Amino acid sequence: PEPEPEPEPEPEPEPEPEQQVADAEPAEAPDAPETVDEADAENATTAEAAPAAQTTAPSLPTISEAPEATIALQGSDASLPGQGATQIIGQPAVEDEPEAEAAIADDAAPQDDTALSVYAVDFDNPENKPTMSIILIDDGSLTGSEAALSEIPFPFVVAIDPTDADAGDRMMAYRDAGFEVVALASVPAGAQPSDIEVSLEAGFGILPETVALLDVGQAGLQNNTEVARQVIDRLAADGRAFVSASQGLNAGVRAAESAGVPAAVIYRDLDVDGQDARVIRRFLDQAAFRARQQSGVVLVGRVRPDTISALVLWGTANRSGQVALAPISAVLME
Repeated sequence: PEPEPEPEPEPEPEPEPEQQVADAEPAEAPDAPETVDEADAENATTAEAAPAAQTTAPSLPTISEAPEATIALQGSDASLPGQGATQIIGQPAVEDEPEAEAAIADDAAPQDDTALSVYAVDFDNPENKPTMSIILIDDGSLTGSEAALSEIPFPFVVAIDPTDADAGDRMMAYRDAGFEVVALASVPAGAQPSDIEVSLEAGFGILPETVALLDVGQAGLQNNTEVARQVIDRLAADGRAFVSASQGLNAGVRAAESAGVPAAVIYRDLDVDGQDARVIRRFLDQAAFRARQQSGVVLVGRVRPDTISALVLWGTANRSGQVALAPISAVLME
């Protein structure tokens, strides 16, 4: 008899789904979402930190109204000197809140950039003495005036006529020596307001570093209300002050007070009639006495031998110790 064929082996049963999952190699794919979450969180933290650094970075005051953005250098945590807050490259621009923008604008804007403050000379009055200021008109006629004026043992102010041929050079010489300078008013007789504007534009163009306009009574500003108002409007635009002799209606001083322009009235002209040194010293004593009663006395004289001699003798005799001899800016801003 023929042998019976061997029975075929039965196929093994397929493993259940749970068993297939158990036998398979563990996959690392589930960790990927966690990695993505950590990266997103790190980027979000960096994005939040960037605006904070932009808001809190110190900004130095500049002349421009809007500080320029600077680029952060690798390895550096400071902005370039004189620039605005640091802005990190690669971060999206973030709009600041209105309050933050206003605070940054206030920090960046100059607090006071008027001609009176910019060209003022430093003044210290630790004993809080009454102040007195002396303005000397220099017409350039005295030879060697620089050496003679250097003998005066206290600060004074120099007035220069902008129509003088070398007015600009003398202004810079006095400024380099540490003195305040004022422009001497020179208004043609019968001038109209339009003429005044042209005259002032030319004068301050020649003498830009002046803190005030001085009228000793010859310009006629105190008797012409319309002309005085035109002059004061120009001074207000530049941030300069007005110093004048008391004369007539005092139209210039009244216009200055109305416009908020610092102004002072001359207490005494020391040598308008060619007074000698002895008389000038007596005038100085009287002015110091007046200053002790009412601080802020202003005197006017001229660069001439008798006047300089009187100022030197009066100062070295310690008469000046009764008051604080001050630049005109200190009196005007007092």
